[in-house]
Amino acid sequence: MYQDDESLEPRQISPAPTGGGGRMVLTAQCEAPSLGRGASQDSFAVLVHARAAAAGGGAPLDLVAVLDVSSSMCGNKLSLLKQAVGFVIDQLGPDDRLSVVIFSRYAARLTRLVRMSAAGKAAARSAVGFFGGRQTGTNIADGLRVGAQVLAGRRHRNPVASVILLSDGKDRPLELTCTAAPSMDVESERVRVEAAEDIAAARVKAEGGEHAGAARILESRLRAVERSAPGVAGDEPTCEAIKEELRELSARVGDRREYQKTGRACLLAGMSSHAQQRASGVELQATATSANRTARAYLTPKMEEMVEVSRESRKRGSSEHGDGGSRQVKIHIKEEPV
Repeated sequence: MYQDDESLEPRQISPAPTGGGGRMVLTAQCEAPSLGRGASQDSFAVLVHARAAAAGGGAPLDLVAVLDVSSSMCGNKLSLLKQAVGFVIDQLGPDDRLSVVIFSRYAARLTRLVRMSAAGKAAARSAVGFFGGRQTGTNIADGLRVGAQVLAGRRHRNPVASVILLSDGKDRPLELTCTAAPSMDVESERVRVEAAEDIAAARVKAEGGEHAGAARILESRLRAVERSAPGVAGDEPTCEAIKEELRELSARVGDRREYQKTGRACLLAGMSSHAQQRASGVELQATATSANRTARAYLTPKMEEMVEVSRESRKRGSSEHGDGGSRQVKIHIKEEPV
């Protein structure tokens, strides 16, 4: 159990903003603007958007980054991992705290839970920059166990606690009695949810060796999307992206070799993107059957914004080290079971 976390700074409570600037904003869009007076139906879709108050920052965070540094992560994978952790460090504020845990055959805590002040960020970046690929073996369970111990042993606690793991391990439209036009926003979200369900079903088929069946599921969903109201309109960005995604996934799951090479990664990335509504970082070359198309992950405007922030951060990092060169320092960290 680790009980050496850095103490928290007293937080000053800001006065509540006036004029409604600090209120949460809720907006709702119904499937149809109205129903007939005598109409009756079992379900009615309503899309609700919640926007947090603009004033004030988020709650302080205690974050443990559990990183795979086994021999399989050598080379480009390890470089990408370090860039990802660097981006996370850049996004943390002075009230947030970070601890880094690394694992291969065994797990070890690299840094204690410290506040991300300027000095804390510099220390975290330095620690992450030192380690290299280590022993064979990928003991994810041990890494998560140590990460959980870091959080469980805290003497001081921020309101939010989380663990991130970075490793290479393994149609039913409603019928209305009126003729009102449906809300395109609601229909687009319905299309996305149903597509996500079929992507998961296709993965089950493909993992069972039924690659033709997996492709048929995705092709059937593609036809359903094309028949939907947003699909017929042809100008709804989310729907167009989903159609492109389904075409690409169908081409990658129908063949066993292509599925093992790229299809499984594409399916898992798509499922994660839709389930958590987060952008996917998977970018793959076009397949032989989709040579004229470019794979595109499901994105919302906020996702695109964060991906662009990450890219700009990486460009700045490259330019800062490009002229003077960089020196890689390698240290040996003794691995012991915790």
